[in-house]
Amino acid sequence: MPDATSERCRGCGAAHAAGAPAPACRAGFDRMLALEFELPAAFGPVHHLTVAAWQLQHPDGQTPAALHTWRAMVADALDGRATTDELRRRTGRRFVGPARVRDAAAVAPPWWPRRWPITAADAASPDDSSDDPSVGRDPAAHAHRVLQWAASVRATLDRAAPPPDARRP
Repeated sequence: MPDATSERCRGCGAAHAAGAPAPACRAGFDRMLALEFELPAAFGPVHHLTVAAWQLQHPDGQTPAALHTWRAMVADALDGRATTDELRRRTGRRFVGPARVRDAAAVAPPWWPRRWPITAADAASPDDSSDDPSVGRDPAAHAHRVLQWAASVRATLDRAAPPPDARRP
């Protein structure tokens, strides 16, 4: 529980110690990325969800097209409509040349959530940064945490506003 010395991330609402070098959510995200890059065959299959969930929870500075792409990527991955390779190709095509993901002036729509039930701080195992290779490096457990996080991000966004391409009755 946050106390008087805690602060919250502006993007996701994760609590972190006041004056910490990085918010707890960023530290968790960095630990997950380190695992996914260190052992890509084991941890890489959920990398696209790790990145998309992070971007959706930290939307400021991203173009509306990027937010739409991340949101669609999470839905397509969770629903089994696209493979990891297809998602990678799609993102590469979508943001090539003059098309950019970042726009320093961009802010999330006013309805966009700023508090999330699961953040990167929650999804990262506290043992992910251990030097002991037998601790915190279970690919199945990592994938499970990332899938839960991504599903939570999707559900939170869907409650806030249906996807733009959702069919309405």
